Amino acid sequence: MSSPVHIPALTGIRAVAAGMVFYGHMLVGHQTEIPDLMRYGWTGVNIFFALSGYLFTYLYSDKLLNNTFSWSDYIKRRLIRIYPLTTLLICLAVLSQWGEYSIPNILLHLTLLQAWVPDSRLSLISPMWTLTVEESYYFSAPILIYALGSAYNDVSRRIQHSNSTTRFLVLTCISVLLWLGTLVFANGAVKLYQNALVYFTNYWDNEAWTFTILGRIVDFVSGMLAASIARYYLPKKRYAGDAIVIIGVCLYIAALTCITSMGGPNGVGAHRLGIIAQNSVGAAAAVIIYGLHSGGIISRVLGSKPMHLMGEASFALYLLQLMPLLWWPKLGMQIFYNMQAAGMHHYVAATVSYVVINLVSIGVFLAFERPVSRYLRHRFLQERGLVA
Repeated sequence: MSSPVHIPALTGIRAVAAGMVFYGHMLVGHQTEIPDLMRYGWTGVNIFFALSGYLFTYLYSDKLLNNTFSWSDYIKRRLIRIYPLTTLLICLAVLSQWGEYSIPNILLHLTLLQAWVPDSRLSLISPMWTLTVEESYYFSAPILIYALGSAYNDVSRRIQHSNSTTRFLVLTCISVLLWLGTLVFANGAVKLYQNALVYFTNYWDNEAWTFTILGRIVDFVSGMLAASIARYYLPKKRYAGDAIVIIGVCLYIAALTCITSMGGPNGVGAHRLGIIAQNSVGAAAAVIIYGLHSGGIISRVLGSKPMHLMGEASFALYLLQLMPLLWWPKLGMQIFYNMQAAGMHHYVAATVSYVVINLVSIGVFLAFERPVSRYLRHRFLQERGLVA
Protein backbone atom coordinates (compact mmCIF):
# COMPACT_ATOMS: atom_id res chain seq x y z
CA MET A 1 0.00 0.00 0.00
CA SER A 2 1.09 3.57 -0.54
CA SER A 3 2.58 6.00 1.89
CA PRO A 4 3.18 9.74 1.44
CA VAL A 5 6.89 9.59 0.65
CA HIS A 6 9.01 11.90 -1.45
CA ILE A 7 10.21 10.39 -4.73
CA PRO A 8 13.23 12.43 -5.99
CA ALA A 9 13.24 10.95 -9.51
CA LEU A 10 9.68 12.14 -10.06
CA THR A 11 10.84 15.67 -9.31
CA GLY A 12 13.79 15.24 -11.64
CA ILE A 13 11.59 14.14 -14.53
CA ARG A 14 9.83 17.50 -14.28
CA ALA A 15 13.09 19.07 -15.45
CA VAL A 16 13.15 16.73 -18.45
CA ALA A 17 9.53 17.49 -19.35
CA ALA A 18 10.05 21.25 -18.98
CA GLY A 19 13.19 21.05 -21.10
CA MET A 20 11.29 19.19 -23.83
CA VAL A 21 8.61 21.88 -23.92
CA PHE A 22 11.26 24.62 -23.90
CA TYR A 23 13.22 23.22 -26.85
CA GLY A 24 9.97 22.54 -28.68
CA HIS A 25 9.06 26.21 -28.42
CA MET A 26 12.51 27.47 -29.37
CA LEU A 27 12.83 25.25 -32.44
CA VAL A 28 9.27 25.68 -33.72
CA GLY A 29 10.58 27.72 -36.66
CA HIS A 30 13.06 25.02 -37.68
CA GLN A 31 10.72 22.04 -38.09
CA THR A 32 12.14 21.07 -41.48
CA GLU A 33 15.71 21.12 -40.15
CA ILE A 34 15.36 18.84 -37.13
CA PRO A 35 14.70 15.07 -36.83
CA ASP A 36 11.07 13.94 -36.65
CA LEU A 37 11.27 12.89 -33.01
CA MET A 38 12.59 16.32 -31.98
CA ARG A 39 9.42 17.99 -33.25
CA TYR A 40 7.40 16.72 -30.32
CA GLY A 41 8.61 18.88 -27.46
CA TRP A 42 4.97 19.58 -26.66
CA THR A 43 4.66 16.01 -25.36
CA GLY A 44 6.41 17.21 -22.23
CA VAL A 45 2.94 18.48 -21.27
CA ASN A 46 1.63 14.89 -21.46
CA ILE A 47 4.36 13.90 -19.00
CA PHE A 48 3.34 16.67 -16.60
CA PHE A 49 -0.31 15.61 -16.68
CA ALA A 50 0.48 11.90 -16.27
CA LEU A 51 2.83 12.77 -13.40
CA SER A 52 0.10 14.75 -11.63
CA GLY A 53 -2.29 11.81 -11.95
CA TYR A 54 0.36 9.41 -10.64
CA LEU A 55 1.44 11.47 -7.64
CA PHE A 56 -2.06 12.48 -6.56
CA THR A 57 -3.25 8.88 -6.68
CA TYR A 58 -0.25 7.45 -4.88
CA LEU A 59 -0.21 10.12 -2.17
CA TYR A 60 -3.94 10.56 -1.54
CA SER A 61 -5.49 7.11 -2.06
CA ASP A 62 -5.04 5.88 1.50
CA LYS A 63 -6.27 9.15 3.00
CA LEU A 64 -9.42 9.05 0.89
CA LEU A 65 -10.11 5.39 1.57
CA ASN A 66 -9.43 5.76 5.31
CA ASN A 67 -11.56 8.91 5.63
CA THR A 68 -8.61 11.03 6.75
CA PHE A 69 -8.67 13.24 3.66
CA SER A 70 -9.31 16.95 4.26
CA TRP A 71 -10.80 18.96 1.42
CA SER A 72 -9.77 22.15 3.18
CA ASP A 73 -6.10 21.17 3.43
CA TYR A 74 -6.15 19.78 -0.09
CA ILE A 75 -7.43 23.05 -1.58
CA LYS A 76 -4.97 25.08 0.49
CA ARG A 77 -2.09 22.97 -0.82
CA ARG A 78 -3.21 23.46 -4.41
CA LEU A 79 -3.54 27.22 -3.95
CA ILE A 80 -0.14 27.47 -2.28
CA ARG A 81 1.48 25.36 -4.99
CA ILE A 82 0.17 27.35 -7.95
CA TYR A 83 -0.92 30.85 -7.12
CA PRO A 84 2.06 32.69 -5.55
CA LEU A 85 4.31 32.31 -8.60
CA THR A 86 1.60 32.68 -11.23
CA THR A 87 0.24 35.81 -9.55
CA LEU A 88 3.72 37.35 -9.33
CA LEU A 89 4.55 36.68 -12.98
CA ILE A 90 1.15 37.85 -14.24
CA CYS A 91 1.52 41.11 -12.33
CA LEU A 92 5.06 41.63 -13.65
CA ALA A 93 3.97 40.92 -17.21
CA VAL A 94 0.93 43.23 -17.02
CA LEU A 95 2.82 46.08 -15.34
CA SER A 96 5.75 45.86 -17.75
CA GLN A 97 3.39 45.97 -20.76
CA TRP A 98 0.73 48.23 -19.34
CA GLY A 99 -2.30 48.62 -21.59
CA GLU A 100 -1.61 45.54 -23.70
CA TYR A 101 -4.11 43.27 -21.94
CA SER A 102 -7.77 43.78 -21.12
CA ILE A 103 -9.10 43.53 -17.58
CA PRO A 104 -11.22 40.42 -18.39
CA ASN A 105 -8.15 38.70 -19.87
CA ILE A 106 -6.07 39.49 -16.78
CA LEU A 107 -8.82 38.22 -14.47
CA LEU A 108 -9.14 35.01 -16.48
CA HIS A 109 -5.42 34.38 -16.02
CA LEU A 110 -5.44 35.23 -12.33
CA THR A 111 -8.24 32.69 -11.80
CA LEU A 112 -6.66 30.20 -14.24
CA LEU A 113 -9.82 30.01 -16.32
CA GLN A 114 -8.32 31.39 -19.54
CA ALA A 115 -8.12 28.09 -21.43
CA TRP A 116 -11.92 27.80 -21.39
CA VAL A 117 -12.06 31.03 -23.45
CA PRO A 118 -10.49 30.38 -26.88
CA ASP A 119 -9.43 34.00 -27.47
CA SER A 120 -7.54 34.08 -24.16
CA ARG A 121 -5.89 30.65 -24.22
CA LEU A 122 -2.52 31.65 -25.58
CA SER A 123 -2.46 35.29 -24.54
CA LEU A 124 -0.36 36.90 -21.82
CA ILE A 125 1.79 33.98 -20.53
CA SER A 126 0.77 31.39 -23.10
CA PRO A 127 1.99 28.18 -21.34
CA MET A 128 -0.45 28.95 -18.53
CA TRP A 129 -3.26 27.25 -20.47
CA THR A 130 -2.05 23.99 -18.93
CA LEU A 131 -2.82 25.36 -15.47
CA THR A 132 -6.48 25.64 -16.41
CA VAL A 133 -6.40 21.93 -17.21
CA GLU A 134 -4.54 21.18 -13.96
CA GLU A 135 -7.02 23.26 -11.95
CA SER A 136 -9.91 21.36 -13.53
CA TYR A 137 -8.23 18.08 -12.61
CA TYR A 138 -7.71 19.23 -9.01
CA PHE A 139 -11.47 19.44 -8.46
CA SER A 140 -12.20 16.01 -9.91
CA ALA A 141 -9.09 14.16 -8.66
CA PRO A 142 -10.28 13.16 -5.15
CA ILE A 143 -13.50 11.66 -6.53
CA LEU A 144 -11.65 9.75 -9.25
CA ILE A 145 -8.96 8.59 -6.85
CA TYR A 146 -11.53 7.32 -4.37
CA ALA A 147 -13.40 5.43 -7.07
CA LEU A 148 -10.22 3.86 -8.44
CA GLY A 149 -8.90 3.05 -4.97
CA SER A 150 -12.12 1.31 -3.96
CA ALA A 151 -12.21 -0.72 -7.18
CA TYR A 152 -8.56 -1.79 -6.94
CA ASN A 153 -8.92 -2.64 -3.25
CA ASP A 154 -11.80 -4.94 -4.12
CA VAL A 155 -9.84 -6.61 -6.91
CA SER A 156 -6.79 -6.94 -4.68
CA ARG A 157 -8.82 -8.74 -2.01
CA ARG A 158 -10.16 -11.17 -4.58
CA ILE A 159 -6.69 -12.11 -5.87
CA GLN A 160 -4.73 -11.78 -2.61
CA HIS A 161 -3.82 -15.48 -2.58
CA SER A 162 -2.39 -15.39 -6.12
CA ASN A 163 1.33 -14.98 -6.72
CA SER A 164 2.77 -11.53 -7.40
CA THR A 165 3.05 -12.06 -11.16
CA THR A 166 -0.62 -13.02 -11.45
CA ARG A 167 -1.66 -10.02 -9.34
CA PHE A 168 0.39 -7.70 -11.52
CA LEU A 169 -1.04 -9.12 -14.76
CA VAL A 170 -4.63 -8.88 -13.48
CA LEU A 171 -4.17 -5.28 -12.32
CA THR A 172 -2.48 -4.38 -15.61
CA CYS A 173 -5.30 -5.89 -17.70
CA ILE A 174 -7.89 -4.01 -15.66
CA SER A 175 -5.87 -0.80 -16.10
CA VAL A 176 -5.74 -1.23 -19.88
CA LEU A 177 -9.51 -1.72 -20.02
CA LEU A 178 -10.09 1.35 -17.84
CA TRP A 179 -7.72 3.36 -20.02
CA LEU A 180 -9.69 2.40 -23.13
CA GLY A 181 -12.92 3.26 -21.33
CA THR A 182 -11.52 6.67 -20.42
CA LEU A 183 -10.56 7.22 -24.05
CA VAL A 184 -14.14 6.50 -25.14
CA PHE A 185 -15.47 8.81 -22.40
CA ALA A 186 -13.11 11.64 -23.40
CA ASN A 187 -14.09 11.34 -27.05
CA GLY A 188 -17.77 11.58 -26.17
CA ALA A 189 -17.24 14.39 -23.64
CA VAL A 190 -15.29 16.53 -26.10
CA LYS A 191 -17.93 16.11 -28.80
CA LEU A 192 -20.72 16.92 -26.34
CA TYR A 193 -18.86 20.05 -25.19
CA GLN A 194 -18.19 21.16 -28.77
CA ASN A 195 -21.81 20.70 -29.80
CA ALA A 196 -23.14 22.44 -26.69
CA LEU A 197 -20.76 25.35 -27.23
CA VAL A 198 -21.69 25.79 -30.88
CA TYR A 199 -25.38 25.61 -29.96
CA PHE A 200 -25.16 28.38 -27.36
CA THR A 201 -22.38 30.56 -28.84
CA ASN A 202 -22.18 29.56 -32.52
CA TYR A 203 -18.46 28.82 -31.97
CA TRP A 204 -16.93 25.44 -32.76
CA ASP A 205 -13.98 24.76 -30.44
CA ASN A 206 -11.73 22.70 -32.69
CA GLU A 207 -8.98 22.67 -30.03
CA ALA A 208 -11.02 21.24 -27.15
CA TRP A 209 -9.00 17.99 -27.23
CA THR A 210 -5.81 19.95 -26.55
CA PHE A 211 -6.85 22.77 -24.26
CA THR A 212 -9.52 21.33 -21.94
CA ILE A 213 -9.64 18.70 -19.23
CA LEU A 214 -12.23 16.85 -21.32
CA GLY A 215 -9.59 15.94 -23.87
CA ARG A 216 -6.65 15.75 -21.49
CA ILE A 217 -8.26 13.55 -18.85
CA VAL A 218 -6.74 10.48 -20.52
CA ASP A 219 -3.22 11.70 -19.65
CA PHE A 220 -4.14 12.15 -15.99
CA VAL A 221 -5.92 8.79 -15.83
CA SER A 222 -2.88 7.10 -17.40
CA GLY A 223 -0.83 8.25 -14.43
CA MET A 224 -3.59 7.34 -12.00
CA LEU A 225 -3.83 3.79 -13.32
CA ALA A 226 -0.06 3.31 -13.11
CA ALA A 227 -0.10 4.57 -9.51
CA SER A 228 -3.00 2.25 -8.70
CA ILE A 229 -0.82 -0.68 -9.77
CA ALA A 230 2.13 0.73 -7.81
CA ARG A 231 0.08 0.73 -4.61
CA TYR A 232 -0.04 -3.07 -4.76
CA TYR A 233 2.90 -4.06 -6.90
CA LEU A 234 6.09 -2.05 -7.27
CA PRO A 235 9.10 -4.16 -8.38
CA LYS A 236 12.28 -3.44 -6.46
CA LYS A 237 14.61 -5.97 -8.04
CA ARG A 238 17.88 -4.64 -9.38
CA TYR A 239 17.45 -2.97 -12.78
CA ALA A 240 13.70 -3.73 -12.84
CA GLY A 241 12.95 -0.03 -12.76
CA ASP A 242 15.42 0.66 -15.58
CA ALA A 243 13.83 -2.07 -17.71
CA ILE A 244 10.38 -0.58 -17.18
CA VAL A 245 11.63 2.91 -18.05
CA ILE A 246 13.19 1.57 -21.26
CA ILE A 247 9.89 -0.13 -22.14
CA GLY A 248 8.11 3.16 -21.52
CA VAL A 249 10.57 5.06 -23.73
CA CYS A 250 10.07 2.49 -26.50
CA LEU A 251 6.30 2.92 -26.21
CA TYR A 252 6.78 6.69 -26.30
CA ILE A 253 8.88 6.51 -29.48
CA ALA A 254 6.37 4.12 -31.02
CA ALA A 255 3.53 6.54 -30.26
CA LEU A 256 5.40 9.46 -31.85
CA THR A 257 6.29 7.32 -34.85
CA CYS A 258 2.61 6.47 -35.32
CA ILE A 259 1.64 10.13 -35.01
CA THR A 260 4.23 11.04 -37.65
CA SER A 261 3.00 8.32 -40.02
CA MET A 262 -0.58 9.55 -39.56
CA GLY A 263 0.21 13.07 -40.69
CA GLY A 264 1.94 14.58 -37.67
CA PRO A 265 0.33 16.62 -34.88
CA ASN A 266 -1.91 18.53 -37.29
CA GLY A 267 -3.06 15.58 -39.36
CA VAL A 268 -3.28 12.73 -36.88
CA GLY A 269 -6.75 13.78 -35.71
CA ALA A 270 -8.21 12.88 -39.10
CA HIS A 271 -6.91 9.30 -38.93
CA ARG A 272 -9.29 6.65 -37.57
CA LEU A 273 -6.65 5.49 -35.07
CA GLY A 274 -5.28 8.95 -34.42
CA ILE A 275 -7.02 9.29 -31.06
CA ILE A 276 -5.26 6.16 -29.79
CA ALA A 277 -1.85 7.26 -31.09
CA GLN A 278 -2.14 10.71 -29.51
CA ASN A 279 -3.25 9.47 -26.11
CA SER A 280 -0.67 6.68 -26.07
CA VAL A 281 1.94 9.35 -25.32
CA GLY A 282 0.45 9.87 -21.85
CA ALA A 283 0.24 6.11 -21.32
CA ALA A 284 3.92 5.74 -22.25
CA ALA A 285 4.78 8.56 -19.84
CA ALA A 286 2.90 6.73 -17.07
CA VAL A 287 4.98 3.58 -17.70
CA ILE A 288 8.18 5.66 -17.48
CA ILE A 289 7.01 7.23 -14.22
CA TYR A 290 6.15 3.81 -12.79
CA GLY A 291 9.63 2.58 -13.70
CA LEU A 292 11.31 5.59 -12.09
CA HIS A 293 9.32 4.96 -8.92
CA SER A 294 10.62 1.37 -8.92
CA GLY A 295 14.20 2.62 -8.67
CA GLY A 296 17.32 1.86 -10.68
CA ILE A 297 20.17 3.71 -12.30
CA ILE A 298 17.98 6.06 -14.36
CA SER A 299 15.92 6.83 -11.27
CA ARG A 300 19.06 7.70 -9.30
CA VAL A 301 20.28 10.00 -12.08
CA LEU A 302 16.98 11.87 -12.24
CA GLY A 303 16.88 11.98 -8.45
CA SER A 304 20.36 13.52 -8.18
CA LYS A 305 20.69 16.93 -6.53
CA PRO A 306 21.19 18.93 -9.77
CA MET A 307 18.23 17.27 -11.48
CA HIS A 308 16.13 17.59 -8.34
CA LEU A 309 16.84 21.32 -8.13
CA MET A 310 16.05 21.81 -11.82
CA GLY A 311 12.85 19.84 -11.29
CA GLU A 312 11.84 22.05 -8.39
CA ALA A 313 12.50 25.14 -10.53
CA SER A 314 10.76 23.68 -13.60
CA PHE A 315 7.46 25.43 -12.84
CA ALA A 316 9.20 28.80 -13.04
CA LEU A 317 11.05 27.72 -16.21
CA TYR A 318 7.82 26.60 -17.81
CA LEU A 319 6.19 30.00 -17.21
CA LEU A 320 9.19 32.25 -17.81
CA GLN A 321 10.11 30.84 -21.22
CA LEU A 322 7.34 32.72 -23.07
CA MET A 323 6.58 35.41 -20.51
CA PRO A 324 6.24 38.97 -21.87
CA LEU A 325 8.56 41.35 -20.04
CA LEU A 326 9.22 45.01 -20.85
CA TRP A 327 9.86 45.30 -24.62
CA TRP A 328 10.28 41.52 -25.06
CA PRO A 329 7.00 39.79 -25.94
CA LYS A 330 8.46 36.33 -25.17
CA LEU A 331 11.48 36.25 -22.90
CA GLY A 332 13.08 32.93 -23.86
CA MET A 333 12.31 33.35 -27.55
CA GLN A 334 13.92 36.79 -27.56
CA ILE A 335 17.15 35.41 -26.14
CA PHE A 336 17.00 32.66 -28.78
CA TYR A 337 16.49 35.19 -31.59
CA ASN A 338 19.32 37.37 -30.29
CA MET A 339 21.70 34.42 -30.22
CA GLN A 340 20.73 33.47 -33.77
CA ALA A 341 21.26 37.06 -34.90
CA ALA A 342 24.77 36.81 -33.42
CA GLY A 343 25.46 33.89 -35.78
CA MET A 344 24.76 30.91 -33.52
CA HIS A 345 23.30 27.68 -34.89
CA HIS A 346 19.68 27.18 -33.81
CA TYR A 347 20.60 24.24 -31.54
CA VAL A 348 23.26 26.33 -29.79
CA ALA A 349 20.99 29.37 -29.58
CA ALA A 350 18.23 27.26 -28.03
CA THR A 351 20.69 25.81 -25.51
CA VAL A 352 22.00 29.24 -24.51
CA SER A 353 18.43 30.46 -24.01
CA TYR A 354 17.64 27.32 -22.00
CA VAL A 355 20.65 27.79 -19.71
CA VAL A 356 19.86 31.48 -19.13
CA ILE A 357 16.16 30.92 -18.39
CA ASN A 358 17.03 27.89 -16.25
CA LEU A 359 19.40 29.94 -14.10
CA VAL A 360 16.79 32.68 -13.74
CA SER A 361 14.18 30.05 -12.84
CA ILE A 362 16.41 28.53 -10.17
CA GLY A 363 16.97 32.00 -8.76
CA VAL A 364 13.21 32.67 -8.70
CA PHE A 365 12.61 29.31 -7.04
CA LEU A 366 15.25 29.84 -4.33
CA ALA A 367 14.48 33.51 -3.69
CA PHE A 368 10.70 33.51 -3.99
CA GLU A 369 8.83 30.29 -4.73
CA ARG A 370 10.33 28.00 -2.09
CA PRO A 371 10.42 30.46 0.86
CA VAL A 372 6.90 31.73 0.13
CA SER A 373 5.60 28.18 -0.15
CA ARG A 374 7.25 27.16 3.11
CA TYR A 375 5.87 30.17 4.91
CA LEU A 376 2.33 29.63 3.63
CA ARG A 377 2.41 25.91 4.44
CA HIS A 378 3.62 26.63 7.95
CA ARG A 379 1.11 29.45 8.37
CA PHE A 380 -1.99 27.69 7.02
CA LEU A 381 -1.17 23.98 7.22
CA GLN A 382 1.29 23.83 10.13
CA GLU A 383 3.69 22.01 7.82
CA ARG A 384 7.37 22.38 7.10
CA GLY A 385 9.07 21.66 3.78
CA LEU A 386 7.50 20.95 0.41
CA VAL A 387 4.93 18.18 0.03
CA ALA A 388 2.93 17.41 -3.14
